[in-house]
Amino acid sequence: MVVIAIYYVCSMIARTITQNLHADCDNKKAVVVIGPRQVGKTTLIQKLVEGKTTLFLNGDDPQTRLQLANANLQFLLQLVMDYDTIVVDEAQRIANIGLTIKLLVDAKLNKQFILSGSSSLDLGNQINEPLTGRKWEHQLFPLD
Repeated sequence: MVVIAIYYVCSMIARTITQNLHADCDNKKAVVVIGPRQVGKTTLIQKLVEGKTTLFLNGDDPQTRLQLANANLQFLLQLVMDYDTIVVDEAQRIANIGLTIKLLVDAKLNKQFILSGSSSLDLGNQINEPLTGRKWEHQLFPLD
């Protein structure tokens, strides 16, 4: 009972970052949300994409990691074709994720790509070079 109450209270905290995320969701650049574990990145993104046709990929899933690590453009286009928004949670766990998202952003598909990761160093190292000029990056802090 206490766990449910704590979750309910935490899920209702208004985040100052929310307006910035909404503004940056323009289907032209990827949106990257980084921050420590358990600060609410996934919950925030789920609220952000409510009502949208969303493909939610989890980098903790071994099959997802295999499919995205060295995927070609044709496979990626088929994967995202039916969705408005593509979310890659725990993106730092997927090899070459920066290049993968770069291919999709450069294809100008009019889709929103959102990546999240709990380790800013790991995720930053994988996406900064390939996504230079193609991303909006946001840091989520505890109780922000």
